[in-house]
Amino acid sequence: MFKPLFALAIVIVAAIGTQSAFAVASTGYSLVLMENSSTSLTLTYNGPAGVGAFSVNPTGSDTWSISVTQMFGSPSFMSFSNDWVEPEDPTQAFINEVFYSGDFPNTIFVRSDLNILLDQLGTVSPNDTPYAIAVGTDSGLPIFLTFNDLAQSAEAAPSQGVPDSGSTLGLLALASLGLLGVSQVRFAQAA
Repeated sequence: MFKPLFALAIVIVAAIGTQSAFAVASTGYSLVLMENSSTSLTLTYNGPAGVGAFSVNPTGSDTWSISVTQMFGSPSFMSFSNDWVEPEDPTQAFINEVFYSGDFPNTIFVRSDLNILLDQLGTVSPNDTPYAIAVGTDSGLPIFLTFNDLAQSAEAAPSQGVPDSGSTLGLLALASLGLLGVSQVRFAQAA
C-alpha cells in the first residue's frame, strides 16, 4: 500500500543529501585572474594566505608570470594548462592560456591573445567561466581557477574606429571614377 507521507519523507531526505553533496563539492578557494589590458593583470584569492601569497609580474605585452610565495600552509599547485577563448574573437583562433609546470616551481604563467596553435594543449573554456577549474590545494582544500578577460573592449576598439587612410583614399578614388564615368556619359549624350 502506497503511503504519501512515507514518499514525502524519502524525497526530503534525498534533497538534503543532494544539497550536502553539492556543498562539499563546491567548498574550496577561488583564484580569479582578471586581464584588464595587454599590460595589466590582477588577481583575487580568498585562501588563508590571501593575495599576499602571489606576485604578478608583467613579462611583456599580454604575458605575465605569477610568483607563488612558499610558506607554511601556502597554496600548492599541480601541473595544469587551461585556456579561455578571447571574447572578441568569434573564430576562437586566439586564446588566453594559464599554465603551471613542475619544471618552473612556484610560478604560474599567463599568455593572452595567444594563437591556439602555440598553446600548451589545455582545455578551452568560455571567457568568465561559469564553473571554476581545480588547479591545486591550500590547507587541504581545492583551489579553483577562473579567468576573466576584461580587456575585450579595449582590444576590440581599434577594429571599430575610423577607417585607415588607405581605405579612405581607395573609396575616394572609386567615387571619383564613378563621377568621371557619369560625366563622360552625359558629355557623349550632349554631343
